This record gives sequence, C-alpha cells and structure tokens, in this order.
Amino acid sequence: MSFGIAVGTVLTRLIKLVPGTHPRNIQKRVSIACAEFNRERERLAEAETRSVHDATFLAGRLYAKLLTIHPFVDGNLRAAYVALQAALLNQDLLMVEFHDRGAHNEAVTSALRTDSRQSYGPLADLIAEIIKKGV
Repeated sequence: MSFGIAVGTVLTRLIKLVPGTHPRNIQKRVSIACAEFNRERERLAEAETRSVHDATFLAGRLYAKLLTIHPFVDGNLRAAYVALQAALLNQDLLMVEFHDRGAHNEAVTSALRTDSRQSYGPLADLIAEIIKKGV
C-alpha cells in the first residue's frame, strides 16, 4: 500500500507515491515513534524553559510519524489524530480541532515530505496557533 506526498512548489506540485509500512513492521515503527516522543517529552519537562511551540513540535512530529506508518486502508488520519490529542494532553496542553483543512493539509504535507524541504515546524506552528486561540 502506498500514500501520496505533495512535492515541488505551489506552482509545480506533484504527488509522489511513498510505500506504506509492511504489516510486519507496524508495531516496531509505532513503538519507535512513541519512544522518541516519550524521551523528548521527558527531556523537555526537565528543561528550564519550555514553550508551547516546543511541546506542539513533539506532538506534531508524533502525529506525522504515525501518519507515515500508514497501516490501514482507511483510518490513518483518525488513528494518528487520537495519538495527537493524547500527546497534547500528556504535555498539559489543550486538544485541538483542525477547522481549516487547507492549513492542516499544507502543514502535514511539509511534515511528510521526504526531501530536504521536510519540516515539522509548520505543523507545530498550526497546532500552537489553535491552542493559543482556544478553539
């Protein structure tokens, strides 16, 4: 099973098919993504300063990594969305709802890229913005 990732620029956007995770590797990849989140959350909790953006970066990265595992024919976004909410609550942040699908899709596209333009920053920024607005 494959999933599409937008690459290129706004003017030259193409969809690149990326293979999903083989069923034998799903548990391992989910465990790695969750362990990375837990390790970084503990490090962040011990830091002298911690911003909302730091916490949303961790939650957004977990969300994106779970999306790339792509274990289901349908339901990847729903499963990863639940994990995102748990990651936010685990860091004493509000849960979020993405009302602007276009902004969500652009931020996720940036996080899922497989080239040098990949970044979790736009997703972290979007999540932080929603939390700060309280919606």
